[in-house]
Amino acid sequence: MWIVDLFGFGKNKPKVKHIDVEQAHRGTKKNGGRDGKGHRLIDVRSAAEWQQTGRPIGAYGAVLQDADFIEQVLTITEADKSAPIALICRSGARSSKAAKRLIRAGHQNVANVSGGLMAWQKAQLPLERPPFKR
Repeated sequence: MWIVDLFGFGKNKPKVKHIDVEQAHRGTKKNGGRDGKGHRLIDVRSAAEWQQTGRPIGAYGAVLQDADFIEQVLTITEADKSAPIALICRSGARSSKAAKRLIRAGHQNVANVSGGLMAWQKAQLPLERPPFKR
């Protein structure tokens, strides 16, 4: 048992939600989302990966390995740490790490897209090809 558990610290810390690719696609703010208030879909893969495969339609790019990753996300969310975010990578592993990192940085509404781009492609959901506008 951790000392933080003994004293109740961190009990209200947000948890990473998991959504499937269909939910990610339907809820993307750039695609209208529910009531136009959907999440921002953020692809955390490298720029080289984006160039090779494209990015999910409506997704922003913020490279997890970049030193300024948190700042990139803050730019995308317009510095709103309560803004809904869905993260995607190739398989779901990096986006899960990114989600935990964002929660530690104070973001409150973070989801990981289960299965990542591999599941996105299997579901035949649309991809945006380079050059990217964002």
